[in-house]
Amino acid sequence: MKTVIATIASIRPNIVWFLGLMIFLAYLSPQFGASSVVGLASGVGFFIVFFCYGVGMSPAILWNGLTNWKLHAVTQVTTFLIFPVIVLIVRYFFASCFTEEVWLGIFYVAVLPSTVSSSVVMVSIAGGNISAAIFNASISGIVGVFVTPIWMSLFIVGAVDTDNFSVINVIRDLVILIILPLVFGMCCNKRFGNWLTANRKYLRYFDQSVILLVVYASFSKSFSSNTFDGFAISQLTFICVGMVLLFFCVYGTTLICCKIMRFNNTDTITALFCGSKKSLVHGITMSKIIFAGMTNIGVLLLPIMLYHALQLIVVSIIAKHFAATSKKNMP
Repeated sequence: MKTVIATIASIRPNIVWFLGLMIFLAYLSPQFGASSVVGLASGVGFFIVFFCYGVGMSPAILWNGLTNWKLHAVTQVTTFLIFPVIVLIVRYFFASCFTEEVWLGIFYVAVLPSTVSSSVVMVSIAGGNISAAIFNASISGIVGVFVTPIWMSLFIVGAVDTDNFSVINVIRDLVILIILPLVFGMCCNKRFGNWLTANRKYLRYFDQSVILLVVYASFSKSFSSNTFDGFAISQLTFICVGMVLLFFCVYGTTLICCKIMRFNNTDTITALFCGSKKSLVHGITMSKIIFAGMTNIGVLLLPIMLYHALQLIVVSIIAKHFAATSKKNMP
């Protein structure tokens, strides 16, 4: 229990706690958040964020990472196949526990790509394969641009208030918003890559600020349309518990796959951490396009926000456990 409390206390309030603050501000003043000015600012902000991500991607590291294909296969299959299949199986037995919007939000978590920065940090702390973590986290974001909309297209029509969802148009818009700035950034890697690495913390502050802006705008729209009327605290509690259970289901399944594939300890750590994590940056960015025009977007984003906060806590504890165990085993 002391470890859990210490881990929670060690998480800086730059994103986890401020997410709640943005929701509160959206509740107090939804009119400004729902304006087109905020939407335009967030769109420009995300273009800059993904351009900087591209600048930080070394083509040499990505090329060298291709050799460990078994690890990459397990990680990507976990992220984009095992994750959503587990959610679909659970929904079959517990369909009545949540509304259709909440289930769609949970499924949205399941089909999102893995997070980049925190996955690499946690793999580094735990003593995993850092280069493979960078490769998988980076490739996951690119694969997700195509796989996530395809998965969502199977369930979004008829589930929420949209009749105009087109997977082709969504992929096109995501390519423009995510892939193009990534490619432009990678072309600038040689010139600005070292500078960005030295100033990476400022990029983290910027992308978190953009995330908070979009969260404020999304919940402003939901509060303006009274989407949360009748939404009980008990349902929020169930979502939190469900996100924790989902994490451990995926984590355990990934561990079994690693043992079957006979991965060494470093590759196992990488697969566990990269495969079980989901990207809040991609989740918020893609929601602007996948859920465009929907007034209940706040409800749809609740699961990924909760999963992000909980994964930071749980994975931090696990990473520190791996680090402590490796130290004890050192000769």
